[in-house]
Amino acid sequence: MHQAIDELNSRREDHLGRRDDLKSQIAEVQHTISKRRQAQAQHQKQLDGQARHNGPELHFWETSLCLHIDGTGCEDHLKFIFTHIDEKHWDKEYSFELSMETSEYDVLETQPPLEKDSLQAVLERLNESRELAPFLKAMRSLFVDAARP
Repeated sequence: MHQAIDELNSRREDHLGRRDDLKSQIAEVQHTISKRRQAQAQHQKQLDGQARHNGPELHFWETSLCLHIDGTGCEDHLKFIFTHIDEKHWDKEYSFELSMETSEYDVLETQPPLEKDSLQAVLERLNESRELAPFLKAMRSLFVDAARP
């Protein structure tokens, strides 16, 4: 009888110890989750703040350059489409696909095709400066030159 009581007390102590370990693990996990939620909320707040700026800026580019930007279905690829380049055909689209997969930007294709040397020079300036605005203006200029007879 004493042996059974001792065994039960021993089990009880083991269970209490295990319960305390589990409680401390639960507290750690809850603390980690709380930190991650705070970080996620902060990140979302930053994204929301940036989104307020993106809309007006995108509208500016769309109206001033007659440009719209589409996804291509591939991650890190964007398609830029210009209109109002050819005075005889305002609706004709001139486009290029920009790859941002690596640290160096790359133009995968242009429609209509552009002169390789001119395109390469514009692309090199983009990769040196990392500024998209002058690049878009230069690409539009290349399309305007290509549209001239």
